[in-house]
Amino acid sequence: MVAEDPAASGADWRPALPAALLLSALLFCVYMAGYGGRYNRDDEHVFVSAAQGWARWGAADLPQVWGNSRLQALRLQPYYSVVEPGYWWLGAQLLRVADALRLGSVQVLMLVNPLLTALTAGVLLLLLRAQGYALPAAALTALGYGSATFAWVYTRTYFREPLAALLLTVAAFCIVLLGDQRLRPAAVRGAAGLALAAVLAAIAVKLACFAAVPALLWLALPALQRVRVRSGLGWTALLLVGSLALLLAAGSSPATVRLSLPYFGFVLRALASASPAYVAEAVIATLISPARSIFYYAPFLLLSFYALRHARTRLFGAAWLLAGLLLGLQAVAYGADWWAPTGWGLRTLLPALPLLVAGCAPAIEHALQAGRRKNVFALLGAGVAVQLLGVAYANQSVVALAGWAMPRTAALWNPRDAEVVAQVRQLWQGQAWELAAVQVGAPWLAGVWLLPIVGILIAGRRLVVSPVASLRLRRALGVMLACLTLAVLFVALLRADPGVGGDHPEFAAAASFVESEAGARDVVLVQFYGQPLWQYFSNSFYAPVRWYALPLRANASAAVAPVGTRALLAGLPLRHGRVWLVSADSAEAMDPRAEYKMLAARHILRGSWRFAAANGGGAQVFLFELIK
Repeated sequence: MVAEDPAASGADWRPALPAALLLSALLFCVYMAGYGGRYNRDDEHVFVSAAQGWARWGAADLPQVWGNSRLQALRLQPYYSVVEPGYWWLGAQLLRVADALRLGSVQVLMLVNPLLTALTAGVLLLLLRAQGYALPAAALTALGYGSATFAWVYTRTYFREPLAALLLTVAAFCIVLLGDQRLRPAAVRGAAGLALAAVLAAIAVKLACFAAVPALLWLALPALQRVRVRSGLGWTALLLVGSLALLLAAGSSPATVRLSLPYFGFVLRALASASPAYVAEAVIATLISPARSIFYYAPFLLLSFYALRHARTRLFGAAWLLAGLLLGLQAVAYGADWWAPTGWGLRTLLPALPLLVAGCAPAIEHALQAGRRKNVFALLGAGVAVQLLGVAYANQSVVALAGWAMPRTAALWNPRDAEVVAQVRQLWQGQAWELAAVQVGAPWLAGVWLLPIVGILIAGRRLVVSPVASLRLRRALGVMLACLTLAVLFVALLRADPGVGGDHPEFAAAASFVESEAGARDVVLVQFYGQPLWQYFSNSFYAPVRWYALPLRANASAAVAPVGTRALLAGLPLRHGRVWLVSADSAEAMDPRAEYKMLAARHILRGSWRFAAANGGGAQVFLFELIK
């Protein structure tokens, strides 16, 4: 039996801080070696657009994804067009720095999840040390989370779940510390406050993280039993009043409407009308589906059930309670299609994944003590192999397979329709790995990360194996900062990536011209959403000017602009003063002149410029002055 109470075990997590930082630096370097630098799902487009809008013109109104037909339809539903602010607010702060350095927006934001996931593994190591596990077992468990589960795959995305996972892991760590009876009252209050702040921040990132409240309360139950009744009632009342005030204030801003009381009422009505059958199906399929089982995409988690032979921990119950509640909310939100938008290894479970992996620690500690390391490393290697399939490609085959039109029976119960099988097919067909370094014709750039990886492995092995080895916290911080600096330089060398339009110098010339000439009141229209010109503007247009991506029309040869475009162009407020229309010659097959003609019929053309490309293509810029 492994002790969970740090006071009983005598364990101190503080000396493990350098090891946690070193592990985070190692995983960050591994993730950067497989850096993709581009996004592929329109949900990611929404988060990037919200971050850009907040950083540059102070509104998360998402004009950059105006041309997405699915989002246009969903805008008609209540509350859909505004997502929870936590994730894109963090991205906006990072973009302010990136804009000052003239780094690519998308490429910089794609550094966020590698860093967040690596830090989560470090916090997980500290949590396990606080529970009394030896450093080798804690480090191997945390390494398993970062390398042998689907957390690795989502480092190549700009989804918000990795941030939620980090925040909930921090909250669980603080709750574990509350059980240490050696802590001073001030430290106890600090840990409790940080746990509460982390949970609230996770909810601001993704509302489904409300599911963590009962799970973490279960984890905190021993500590709560020692709280005086009067003190507990006072804190509960303060929490309820403060939460109500925040909910009322949230409704006054479009950016926070998903944290308001009306939206909570909308969610509760959806919960009341949900079918329990889909909830049961989600839980069962997650455990035993041959195509969607969580153990298919994270075989390392099998150790958590084997660990029950050695220790029944409260954290194990809290983690699986959280996972079940997240699955239930997913089934309620999407009904029969609960499985479709989840992606590789059920993205909806990602916030619970660190705590699920923590349940493996007793089995790992027992295996290390019994000399059965080979079994642990075999399972770890199997998990790493599965994740390598996931990070090899941009998951486009997965998007096609997991589309809304696929029959649910096939998607859940036919192993041939699993994402892993689709990725194996691509590998068998000899498709090159979709790495940013490969796309720019410099695969050696990915090899730059081998040097820090090898160095950290050598230092980390010495630190874990030798009882007398030590590493100063200052040096560990230096290693982490050096890795982050290398990442910034790495991204700066990838500006020519075709995935962000970097192989079109004419786009750069056109965007630079509009940046220098456009005023803050102007508006820019880019033709078309999802095309290379849009990709370039998403990554490398820095002006604090609102810009819209116009939608492609269903019939490429149609001479009439789509309904959404006509409504947008007809309703442009005169306060904008001027409109810039930017198009690429490569879009001529879609007749970009329809939008030009509509603007020319209503407003005054003040100028047009063409920026030629070496291959004969080019980009065109038109300037219109709005008139009544």
